[in-house]
Amino acid sequence: MLKFKSAAETNQFFDKWGSFPELTRLHTLKELKANGTVAFVGKPTKEPFKCPLYHFPLLVPCSVGSCPYHVGCASSKNCVINSVESAKTTRLFPQEIAALLGTTVNQVNATLDQGAKKIQVALVRDKIDHMMVPKFKFLPGHCVSCGAHILDELGMHSELAIDDDFGWCSDRCKRAKPDWAFRIEHDFECDFLDVASVAYSMTRKAEQVDLITNAPAGTCKSRLADIEERLHDLAP
Repeated sequence: MLKFKSAAETNQFFDKWGSFPELTRLHTLKELKANGTVAFVGKPTKEPFKCPLYHFPLLVPCSVGSCPYHVGCASSKNCVINSVESAKTTRLFPQEIAALLGTTVNQVNATLDQGAKKIQVALVRDKIDHMMVPKFKFLPGHCVSCGAHILDELGMHSELAIDDDFGWCSDRCKRAKPDWAFRIEHDFECDFLDVASVAYSMTRKAEQVDLITNAPAGTCKSRLADIEERLHDLAP
């Protein structure tokens, strides 16, 4: 079999075709007819990455700034798809993402944490609906703890006001339902223990429940017995 180390060597061979003896040319043609191919010795030349949108070889950093996959990273030829293709994986580590976006690893990790939290919150909401947890809404102008009418007092007692619509009628009620508890219940539209119980059923980690609900650190751990009891009550 004819063996060449490169396409250039193949071209050189056939450039000299006319100078070869008749017998050599006959043997060559016979071999090509029998095998139908020419073998190359060594590693074949790697084809350059081709842009999947515009179909041109990406030999230099891409300058199409309007492309949705364009990033300011010359080492990846300004293309996030090229970066993933080069890594031979669909997963990029924070260090790689930071290099692609020209930011810090800490910023990337913070953004990933925020994204993960949004997904967890959405899953908790879905499970609350699936478990048919009782829901409610706070009435503007009423104490968020006891329900007393306080619309006239909201502007007069700023230390008891959460915002223009919600607040407490007394310090006692403020201690009974602190600001953080009201915000969780107002956001999820159900009792804090119900929210914490559903989140705990999914994570089994009290610290993670604090992060998902935005409760003060250590809150769920201190009320773990109440959370487990409420979870038992919610179970079908």
